[in-house]
Amino acid sequence: MKKITDIIRNIGAFRFIMLTVAGTVNAFGITLFLTPVKLYDSGISGTSMLLAQVTPASLSIF
Repeated sequence: MKKITDIIRNIGAFRFIMLTVAGTVNAFGITLFLTPVKLYDSGISGTSMLLAQVTPASLSIF
């Protein structure tokens, strides 16, 4: 039984790390390739990119 809980913990940590890596790659891709040529991604990220171009104020927290 102890081996099963260890496997579940390791898979959870692995998924968290892979989701973090995927988010980082996505952010770099949008920043380096889509934003400079004013192309918009689909979904919520595309909507935020469009709002960033349309509104004069910065909507970013940082």
